[in-house]
Amino acid sequence: MDTISEDTPSQSYIKDASMQEKTDNPQNFEKLEACYLKRKVKAIQNICEKYSIFLYFLLGIDLNKHQIDILQQMWGNFSMETQETQLPDAIIKFPNPDYGQSSSHSISVTEGFELVKTLVKFNKGSMEEKILLKACEGVLQILDDSKENSKHNRKKLFRQKVRRENQFIQFENTEESKRLETSATINEMDEKEKLKDQLVLKLSNKLTGSWQFDSDQNQINEAFEIDYKLLKFLPNKKVNKGGYLVKYENEWHRTKRDTKDFSTLVRNLICLILCRQGYFTQQFLSKNGKYIFCSLFATEESLKIQAESQGLFKLLNIQFIDLYSFEPLDKSYRPLRLNNRLWKPQNYKNLSSMFLYFRPILVELIQEIDFKRIAREVNQSGINQKLFNYGFEMYDDQDCPSDQEWAAYYFFLTHLHQQITATRSSFKIHNDIAALINKQITPLELYLRRVQSENWVKAKNTKQSNTYYQDLEDIKNKKIEQLKKDASGVIEEYKNIFNLTTAPYTKLIKVLKKEQLAKKYLEIFKESLKVANNEKKYLKCLWDLVYLDQPLNMKTKYSNPQPDRSLHHKHCQLMCWKKYQLNQGEKVTIFQSSERLRLAYLNIYQNFNISLLTQKGLIKQLFCLHDNFELYGIYYSSYENLSRNREQFYQEKLFDIATQLKFHLLNPMKMKFDLLCQYFGESVGTYFYFLCFFSQMLLYQNCLGLLYYLIQIPSKIIYLVFQLQITSLYTSKWEQQLKIFNQSFGINSQEDIDTTSNKQIGEPKRSLINDQMNVPSINELDQIFRECVSMLIFILLQLLYSVIFIALYFLCAWFQSLFKQTTAINNSEIIIIAILHLGLNKLYTFHAQKTIQQLVDFEQQRTIQAVKLSYNLKLYSFSIIQQLGPLLILRFFNHSFQLVCQSDSCEQYIGYYFLTYIIIKSVEKLCVFLFNFYSLRRQPLFIYKFQQHDINEYIEVQSKKPSNIKDQYFNCIEENLQQNMVELTILTYFAYIYPITYFMQWLLFVVQIYADKAQYLYYYQRPWPQIDCFVKVWNNILQYIILSSVIITSYGLSNSLVFQDKSQIFVFVSFMLLSYTMNFVYQVWYSETPSYLQK
Repeated sequence: MDTISEDTPSQSYIKDASMQEKTDNPQNFEKLEACYLKRKVKAIQNICEKYSIFLYFLLGIDLNKHQIDILQQMWGNFSMETQETQLPDAIIKFPNPDYGQSSSHSISVTEGFELVKTLVKFNKGSMEEKILLKACEGVLQILDDSKENSKHNRKKLFRQKVRRENQFIQFENTEESKRLETSATINEMDEKEKLKDQLVLKLSNKLTGSWQFDSDQNQINEAFEIDYKLLKFLPNKKVNKGGYLVKYENEWHRTKRDTKDFSTLVRNLICLILCRQGYFTQQFLSKNGKYIFCSLFATEESLKIQAESQGLFKLLNIQFIDLYSFEPLDKSYRPLRLNNRLWKPQNYKNLSSMFLYFRPILVELIQEIDFKRIAREVNQSGINQKLFNYGFEMYDDQDCPSDQEWAAYYFFLTHLHQQITATRSSFKIHNDIAALINKQITPLELYLRRVQSENWVKAKNTKQSNTYYQDLEDIKNKKIEQLKKDASGVIEEYKNIFNLTTAPYTKLIKVLKKEQLAKKYLEIFKESLKVANNEKKYLKCLWDLVYLDQPLNMKTKYSNPQPDRSLHHKHCQLMCWKKYQLNQGEKVTIFQSSERLRLAYLNIYQNFNISLLTQKGLIKQLFCLHDNFELYGIYYSSYENLSRNREQFYQEKLFDIATQLKFHLLNPMKMKFDLLCQYFGESVGTYFYFLCFFSQMLLYQNCLGLLYYLIQIPSKIIYLVFQLQITSLYTSKWEQQLKIFNQSFGINSQEDIDTTSNKQIGEPKRSLINDQMNVPSINELDQIFRECVSMLIFILLQLLYSVIFIALYFLCAWFQSLFKQTTAINNSEIIIIAILHLGLNKLYTFHAQKTIQQLVDFEQQRTIQAVKLSYNLKLYSFSIIQQLGPLLILRFFNHSFQLVCQSDSCEQYIGYYFLTYIIIKSVEKLCVFLFNFYSLRRQPLFIYKFQQHDINEYIEVQSKKPSNIKDQYFNCIEENLQQNMVELTILTYFAYIYPITYFMQWLLFVVQIYADKAQYLYYYQRPWPQIDCFVKVWNNILQYIILSSVIITSYGLSNSLVFQDKSQIFVFVSFMLLSYTMNFVYQVWYSETPSYLQK
């Protein structure tokens, strides 16, 4: 994966030239000049060879072994290293440019070259990328012209037709057929070879001319400059229909033609750059031939390089980081073994007889276990040594553990001592085995040495019998074979786990043994706590004292070992990272499946402009595959027969997530978020955590409303106070719970990737970040002007909707006069108006959403995160105003507009309208959920085997599934969050009128949780693991909901009470101040991160 950047040959030659100018000796000068010329010729040959390889790759010509070796020397090993049970890390879906009967499109050569530079994010400082750009320029010249009406082109088409017929149709063995076949093939092959040779020769001449004795780096780079004058006068080239593939007798075949259209060039260029990133690419056609799928497999070494460059946060092995967090602690978080009652009993009074009985036994067990030795064995030698200073003076040591706790601690130490003693002996490598592994001695020599020592001892003590040596030869062969088997067993265990090709030596095997030993120690500590707390939980570890069900996942940025370190030190550094089962076999990797997918996603998006590629139609889709083993528990037949490692030090592959996420009737809000985060990514896990958290809030609100109905409080003031405080409490608590959730599952906000938006346009300027020229940029004044214009248009869009409000008002008056004489259907007009308003709002919002997207594009936001922020805020504001408009008019402007319901402040109208809105929304959501469930039942589950045909068919089936990403503004999670925020806003404003609506909304949240879960399991493609789900905009919207609901609820409370005008103002201000004060208190309580989470 190395690139030519600093150690380029040209730089060394320039240094030689500067040295020669300082040399006065003619003989030395001649020697240096001869050496320079040799190196110059060799360097030019090397560059031209790479240029030729790039040409071959882009033209779709198979590389020979020598050319593949040169690529691997430049970029590392990107050959096939995948296991037989490993799925691709990513799939790119290309359109087949030779599919269909439509006419071919054209593109100018200059436009095509600029598009190539835009689609692929080149780093112009690399010599290899300069050569690659030069190769792209050469291939663009070779592409077929779009207009083939000349006599030469007609002859060429005839030869192409004859060649295809010769390739796929068996001619009769006649002289005419042989002559046509030979002439057509040879002439075109000669023409292609001439063009390639001309391009290589042209580059060689340029390098020879610019690479003089006293030339500098800039003069040498002139050879790689693009000849735009030549490209400008070339005819337009084909975008598709290049004849790279041909359909004959309902089957697609690869022709002998090189790349002749722009689409094929882009596809080969993408594959070439992916090979540079360490991916093995494998292409195949869909069944109908309409698409070309490219499967990507990443090697372990390339993933390590990508993880370090991307700054990936990886989980650490807790047994190497904080093993002692699982030992019993006192209330001050100090280990019980440091309690001075064990070491200085004379300083304490009133010690119980039971403790005095246990004390010498406990001291002896602690000394035999040797906790300091355990720290050395698990690479925690740098731990604070005060944890092993027994008898050290401690403060605040007055609380004495009870006799039950000392008895439980005795059981803990006893079990710990037994297990650790047995484990230490089992993980040792015998000296004889170590000598055989290191090849210090042969099995025969080792056997003779051991037999000689045994015979010497026996001869000294006893007299040998005559038959002693008769069985020696038989025993000899058995013992030698056993020694070989023991040594090879240890070697194979290590090689199979870490996928090594060479035999390891003893030091590396000790690293494996140490990792297994540390994992075993962790299990022993946990098991000893369970034994001690068999009857009752007397002993508590650190995680019990901070009230966490499971230990925090500790993450840090991944870093590769330094190259100058020894192999042993490199393996020791890799030992701290958490290991995972790679596939359904026994291979081990340091990257779990979601991390592999995330690295592939980041790598592809940072090397290619995927949005522009999709917009131009050069690729159709980028997606990843569901793993049936992890998702549904489906495995191949030989999985049960695999030998499982007895001492597993890695996390096993996820298995049957769908069953583990089943519905819980008694606690429907219970869900295993760790499985969601590990498989779907932290974004999906956070989304479901949000639904479950606020479902719990709605459940408490429902219980409060039920209590209100049962007690029948004459005044609503008490209910309103408690209802608003519950909402404010949960909203304030959410931010802290989100921090705890992120830390518990190893989510770090620093992993957010703020990708530049492809919609940004402006004047081409030099970038102040990476010094690239012609980068579109907008000045600050222009940006502010665009945002102001966008805001004005957005306000006009809102005012345009007011026409619907006016129409609904007159329509409501007409309905009221119509139903005035009928008392049986009183207030029916407001129900009809609510239904009409929701229907019109649905239609208007559908068209207004496209207008909002255009406004966001007009603002020219710099990053995708800024684009999403602007879009979400505008869409939320639009939805709130449109759906709450009639309710707000009824609430605040009933006297101003002299509405007929102003006598009771339109309280009854608001109630009917609000209840109608909630019922319609509930019915709409339930219908959507039922339709989704019905659609899921009709989709069969594709069960594949790890055979090439089955995997290709499975990829094609997965590509037909809908993606959860809708566009650059929205994915399914953000769309659902947008709807949930609007519903929570309306519910918080007006649910006090009908508290039963809390139960309806809680029921919808529960249904939504399991409906969305079913969609992610069975309906959608596997989402790319991301962490940017709950962005700051949603937290800000939650705060806005609380602050605005205080004003609306206070106003509604003051109007609902029968007071004078001055008293109403007093009630309004008092309730508002009380609510704001309580909200401030909640913010203070939950603003700080818990102490055990602070770094």
